[in-house]
Amino acid sequence: MARIRTIKPEFWQDEDLASCSSHARLTAIGLLNMADDEGFFKAHPALIKAQIFPFDEDSVNIHGVLNELSNIGYISLFEGSDGKKYGLILGFTKHQSISRPSESKIKPMMPDKSLKTGSQCLLNEGSVNTHGVLHVGKEQGKEQGKEQGKEQGKEYITKFVTKEQICEIIDHLNMILKTSYRSSSRRTKELINARFRDGFNVDDFKHVHIVKFAEWNNTSMAKHLNPDTLYGPKFEKYRNQQLSDAEKLKIVMKATGKTASQIRDEMTKGVIHEHGTIAQ
Repeated sequence: MARIRTIKPEFWQDEDLASCSSHARLTAIGLLNMADDEGFFKAHPALIKAQIFPFDEDSVNIHGVLNELSNIGYISLFEGSDGKKYGLILGFTKHQSISRPSESKIKPMMPDKSLKTGSQCLLNEGSVNTHGVLHVGKEQGKEQGKEQGKEQGKEYITKFVTKEQICEIIDHLNMILKTSYRSSSRRTKELINARFRDGFNVDDFKHVHIVKFAEWNNTSMAKHLNPDTLYGPKFEKYRNQQLSDAEKLKIVMKATGKTASQIRDEMTKGVIHEHGTIAQ
């Protein structure tokens, strides 16, 4: 059943949505009408096409469109306990004012492993940027992981990456490689988001930066020290490569210009960490 929803003016100027195809942007709006009062919707491509593109004769790749919206953190897709495909518009309940909302019949079918509550958000700009329509999936703020007291403020999401985490990853990469890759690159954000979906975290990226720099720098493989290669399908293999703490420390000292003592004192929870560069 279609429902009346709110679209904020900022929606039209959102950079992440602007990077999506026109079909994806239209679907982002259409899903608001399709979603129940808690933001859940049936993600069967045929249903979505019938409700949002009923008169389109051209073939619309709904699967690809949903992946686009998932990659920018607008929605989360999951398989319900009944084996069917469902989705959730992230941050929906926090930014849609609904009088007398009905409980979702889909939410109970969401696997426990896909549930997270609180202020954590997604790939996108958190409180910095918004999707206008609802600030969809972007309101995590600085208290990531902290439980919110009210059910209305909860978000049920899978594991994605925030803008701050992307910036931290790319800043670390640039520090190690002496490069100037942009954290705003759509391709880079998609790759990082995909690895977060696989269960990796910021420290895993830092580890990969250092072990591959140690292996490839000043070799013919140095040209592959870039996000496309490092964050691609072989990421898990790279993450499992080992390097001694002494070698890690040496690389970080060279990259930062700091002494070992300064690094230990100032960056114990940043660059220097069990999975980032060197453990305390």
